[in-house]
Amino acid sequence: MIIHSTYQLDKKIDYPIYENKNEFDNSGCNLSDFKNCEIGDYLKTDNGYYVPIINIKEFDKTKVLYRIIYYPSGNYSNSIYKDSGKVRSRVYFYYNRDPQINKLKKLTPNEKLVVNYVLMGMSLDEAYSSVYKISNPRSLRSALNKLLTKNHFSSYLIETGAMNKLKTKLAEKGLTQEWLASYMKSTLENPKAPSGLKTKIFEYLSDQLKDVEDKPKVKNLLNPEVINKSLSN
Repeated sequence: MIIHSTYQLDKKIDYPIYENKNEFDNSGCNLSDFKNCEIGDYLKTDNGYYVPIINIKEFDKTKVLYRIIYYPSGNYSNSIYKDSGKVRSRVYFYYNRDPQINKLKKLTPNEKLVVNYVLMGMSLDEAYSSVYKISNPRSLRSALNKLLTKNHFSSYLIETGAMNKLKTKLAEKGLTQEWLASYMKSTLENPKAPSGLKTKIFEYLSDQLKDVEDKPKVKNLLNPEVINKSLSN
């Protein structure tokens, strides 16, 4: 199972943590070691997990270089001898999965009630409004956007089948993937479309293309010159 951990450094980012070698090998991420790792690399813990490096701090001492490696929910520190380049001592590097798993599975009673209402046939905004008593459209949209960024809630929507019900309701209203693609294309081609909206579309497309194998077909779409030209219209 791949653990998704949300850690706030400069902003909230989702960091996958891999539980075994097969999962990590399929990720395409770079595996490094304590001495040479950089931010964005992965390290293997002594109990078999593959964790991403999200920050590094170094303190230059007389004989050693002291490094602190930060990963989601913890850090690992050790020293490197300057003369030999060897790690100073053996420190056990352990990752505890339980807090992350429990955090992801923890839904509030109200969040579960929202999903139950969706399963009963309500739209997501109707369900949320009924549970949290929010009627203002702007406030409702903001609250829903925040809720949908929570991995445990999105996972619960999928596990219970509520996500499929939402897709069906959207399709009945004509909001299909084809419609969305057509809308994004026309927006990007429209010189009068708000630049903020275009930026959001580019960010969405960039995220979607992370798992696309044949990226050369769409490389021009995310070319900085194309983006800047579009946003300046």
